[in-house]
Amino acid sequence: MIFCLIAFLSWPDKIQSFPYATGVKILLVLAASLVVAFILERLMSKGLPPEMGVALTLGFATVGILSQQTQKITDAQKARGYDVQPKNLIQRAQVLTALLIPIFLATLERSQDISIAILARGFDYNIDARTYRRELVFSRDDYLFIFAIIAILIGGMVLNYFGIGNFTEQIILSWIGY
Repeated sequence: MIFCLIAFLSWPDKIQSFPYATGVKILLVLAASLVVAFILERLMSKGLPPEMGVALTLGFATVGILSQQTQKITDAQKARGYDVQPKNLIQRAQVLTALLIPIFLATLERSQDISIAILARGFDYNIDARTYRRELVFSRDDYLFIFAIIAILIGGMVLNYFGIGNFTEQIILSWIGY
């Protein structure tokens, strides 16, 4: 979101910069997720057990959920009138205990739900033992479709750069009275 705001505030045409800022944000999220997947794939090809790969992947995936849950529990403790940042060291240890126990229990509950979901889907670490109804491979039509989408995107950006292809943008701007 910070990148959206930076791009929104730094480019001269404020309303026109929002799609670019959103695109930058999407690319950053995609790049971050691909980096984690690439590193784990390399580690597994070097001999890391698949169980560890799944555990690391789930660990990375639950970091955001854990921070949200910590914030919810902290807000709930504040709503009950509990001082979550006392000055006294002993009281700070009590507050930490009051926060960590619900977080730990919620994490255990979430891990049980994930393990049940994995077992229900019949997940197996042995990739060679998996069966598929049909193997998916890229065909000529798939490559043509990808090429067409990329060409349309680049063409749209070039037309927009020269001020030719912003017809839809002008309609939207006229609707909002800009």
